[in-house]
Amino acid sequence: MTRKQALFRAVSLIEQMPQNEEKKIILATLKELADDLPITGWDEKTVFDTVEQFFLDHGRYPNAKEFESKGLPSHPTIANRFGMTVVDFLDTFYPQRYDFVHKSIRKYRTHSKEHWLDIFKEQMDKHKIRTSSEYNRKRTEGPGWAYIAHLYNFTNWNQLITYAKIQLPPKPRESVQFTVSRRTNQPDINGLKKIQRQLQKYVCSEHTAN
Repeated sequence: MTRKQALFRAVSLIEQMPQNEEKKIILATLKELADDLPITGWDEKTVFDTVEQFFLDHGRYPNAKEFESKGLPSHPTIANRFGMTVVDFLDTFYPQRYDFVHKSIRKYRTHSKEHWLDIFKEQMDKHKIRTSSEYNRKRTEGPGWAYIAHLYNFTNWNQLITYAKIQLPPKPRESVQFTVSRRTNQPDINGLKKIQRQLQKYVCSEHTAN
């Protein structure tokens, strides 16, 4: 099954469910993704959208090294698309890394930092989040945690958690299970002890006979 087939299959399954506004939005987005496949390269809009999304998730623009990973376009892609290095690209389009605000993030500037801190608290409680990576992955409203931390001049996750007075949920307990493979016919613990006792008796009897 190709990715496009998988997307259309997902659309079909969701269409069979009771519909609400959220499912309609999901369906529309999946159909757009399916129509865009196969993706043959990075156009300018996709490049800028990806960089802006990085800002929303991390509260800062990426550095040149991060264009080698983190889902960002590669150095050769930037060179082919814009005719410049990644450093020149950042200096040209994002000369003030933290102060420059693109139109795509204006909606975050329309609210106070206190508003976004409240959203952060709500998301933490709603999704029972423990780690920074979980927050960016599970949140359903607002910017990434690092953006909110930046508003308060914090540099890490723990500072934001402490300031927000958030009690993290307990770490899930790890359960250890022991199973016996029927294919290998491995004896259980009691069986092993029985064999051990039989061997001891055999060794004792041989020692007595000698």
